[in-house]
Amino acid sequence: SFQLGVPIINLIAPTTNTVYLNSTNQTLLLSATASNPTPANAMTTVWSQTDGPGDVTFGDPNALITTANFSAGGTYGIAFTANNGLTASTNLTVVVITRPKLSFQLLPGAVQLSWPSDVGRWQLQFQTNPPATGLGTNWQNLSGVVSNPFVAPIDSVAGSAFYRLLLINN
Repeated sequence: SFQLGVPIINLIAPTTNTVYLNSTNQTLLLSATASNPTPANAMTTVWSQTDGPGDVTFGDPNALITTANFSAGGTYGIAFTANNGLTASTNLTVVVITRPKLSFQLLPGAVQLSWPSDVGRWQLQFQTNPPATGLGTNWQNLSGVVSNPFVAPIDSVAGSAFYRLLLINN
């Protein structure tokens, strides 16, 4: 008779429990170790998706070292599990950032800017330039809390106004 021992697992890559990817085109490298304290029982390992808005495709879901690709932006849960009759598991959160579309609507004397806010933290920046100068490098963060949608007054005497979103969460 022998006593069954829980597999011993360790996540090697990524090195943090939360990972940010800059697009759905970015591939995540996954690496773990697993040891079996009960050699009489075969041990299996698997990478799996536990949550997320789209599909996760693993290079080889049963390999200790593999890759993961994500079909859509959003927050995903990934688990690495080893099983020899008893189960050990570790979890990972992956946030896939997709570039939001900055939309605008003209209002009387103002412009309303809006963008999807479901993935990523974005800083709205602006610059104003004299008429006929065009886009420059003098970007400034809007101070205070910026609501989404954001309404900016239009002042034709002030010249050109430009807005952009800057990713700030990684």
